[in-house]
Amino acid sequence: MTAVLLALAILAPQRHILIDNATTTVTRVRFGRDAREAVHSNPFPLVILQLTPGDVDFAIADTRASGPREAGLVTFVAANTPYAVANAGTAPFNLITIALKPYSQRKPADEIVKDLRPKLAALQRNLSLQKEVGLLKIAVDVAAQSDLSLVDEAAKRPR
Repeated sequence: MTAVLLALAILAPQRHILIDNATTTVTRVRFGRDAREAVHSNPFPLVILQLTPGDVDFAIADTRASGPREAGLVTFVAANTPYAVANAGTAPFNLITIALKPYSQRKPADEIVKDLRPKLAALQRNLSLQKEVGLLKIAVDVAAQSDLSLVDEAAKRPR
């Protein structure tokens, strides 16, 4: 029994949550040699980004594809759709999964207007994360590249 549990632990992909909030969960998933997921589904849509190339066995609903996948390939999995990913080769590969959680919190109209100012800190975090995972080659300083004077001026105008 212990050997079976140990074998399952070795074959499971390694997950590292990068972002988890009310609307999104972003996870880096590493599939080592022979790593595989059981068929499962999520109550929300999922975007899967092939971060590094690899030989992938991919099953979504009744469709199955197996073979090499290049870095940058994107796959969409609809909510409540069964799917599974497995390493079909010998080299490890990495995926980024982006879970699009339902978000229905509504704000009053006057709060929405105040909320239209760009969230520079959030944009900076997103760009820094893209640099960290290799999607950007250079670091971007959002504050240094932003001029919100037009937004501030428009906010002062009477409605």
